[in-house]
Amino acid sequence: MRQYLPFLLLFCALLTAGCCLATPTPGSSGGDSRTPSETISVEATTPTTDGTGSAEITPVAGSTLATPVPTDTPGGTTPGGAGTLRVSILDVGQGDSILIQSPGGKTMLLDAGDSDAGDRVAATLSARGISSLDAAAISHAHADHIGGYQTVLARFPVGRFYDPGYPHTSSTYEKLLTTIDQRNLRYSTLTAGQTINLDPAIRIDVLSPDRRNTGDLNDNMLVLRLRYGSVSFLFAGDMEEPLEQRIASSLQPTTVLKVAHHGSRTSSSHAFLATVKPQVAVISLSAGNSYNHPHAAVVQRLLSADTSIYRTDQSGTVTISTDGTTYTVTTDRSGWSAPGQVPLPTATTQRPVSASRTEGPVATSGGAVAITALDLKGETLTITNSGSSPASLAGWKLTDEGAKHTYTFARTTLPAGTSVTVASGNATGDIKWKGDNVWNNNGDTAYLYNAAGTLVSSRKG
Repeated sequence: MRQYLPFLLLFCALLTAGCCLATPTPGSSGGDSRTPSETISVEATTPTTDGTGSAEITPVAGSTLATPVPTDTPGGTTPGGAGTLRVSILDVGQGDSILIQSPGGKTMLLDAGDSDAGDRVAATLSARGISSLDAAAISHAHADHIGGYQTVLARFPVGRFYDPGYPHTSSTYEKLLTTIDQRNLRYSTLTAGQTINLDPAIRIDVLSPDRRNTGDLNDNMLVLRLRYGSVSFLFAGDMEEPLEQRIASSLQPTTVLKVAHHGSRTSSSHAFLATVKPQVAVISLSAGNSYNHPHAAVVQRLLSADTSIYRTDQSGTVTISTDGTTYTVTTDRSGWSAPGQVPLPTATTQRPVSASRTEGPVATSGGAVAITALDLKGETLTITNSGSSPASLAGWKLTDEGAKHTYTFARTTLPAGTSVTVASGNATGDIKWKGDNVWNNNGDTAYLYNAAGTLVSSRKG
């Protein structure tokens, strides 16, 4: 399928010469499109040092490239007692980058953040002992997902590079395609209905694109579902509601959702979440971003879906490790400390996977802690423990929308059935946040995170 690469390079050049790019509106970032056709079986062997790799795309035994994915295609059905699957949503600021480390030791990178994030991604790979990648892919051609690949491809051999194949006129995308060509990387475009067999223990299904070519990157992007035993992941890229609707018949309940489009209100619709039912949601974004991501409506939808929320701007890199039966969420609350230096994880949550969700979005000390009142003009906020036992708030954080202000609780214990008032500005309360005003009177949202960095409550004022 490498014959598509010169075509894409030429097509992008023609588009650049004859088209004017529209300026993105705040809250949008970028995607792609296809039709179900073939099954891809990847022989994910170790890439050669010259970057050409040795991974091959071949038909599944007994089928042709036009054959739909067989129901008995191996991967994702039995952990086999082998190893641990490790999926890390990297802290790359306002962008996306996901590292997959399979039970059998294979590695795949999905997106690489923007150009400024390249060193961060490379540092993480090196810190994990990774010297080459069996596979790399982009969800779509927007700069905040592909810019970092220039650094990554310069430092790490890659077995095969996957692209949704939707042409884009940006110089960043053209430069990436040129680099892939110059390094003679094995290159493939992906289509809904295909399966990437990176490791026999896991299964990676391609849910999108379907080649309908709607004219919008976000509606024509690569959406992947990964399964290992009873634990599943959905990598939604910047998928927006139109694409959610188009692939609705392919969606299933999932354990972990990489939230689409950095928590934009254009994604993660009620209908989508009602189908996917994520136990854990991870939002990749930067603090104080100009889009005001994550939007309060999306946070509320996730909380209403009984989902534990993690944010890279608050928790740093979020890693989910699983043996196919239980999973552990490890967060790096300190974020990135310096170029080339990866901080150690500081908070871990472990839980079994259950077919029927009964757990709430947060585990407090035997109680249900939530924000019950927010007075923007009065500069006061009330937190209530409606549980039956005391709840320690030590290490918990309170932020406003965009995390412009953050308050960290010290040795605060909230007895059962009691409330605490947090005051700012000239207001008085049980706890004084700061002497300056915190809340935007024209509209603001308060967020409460537990000591593990998980969002437990939000309230719009």
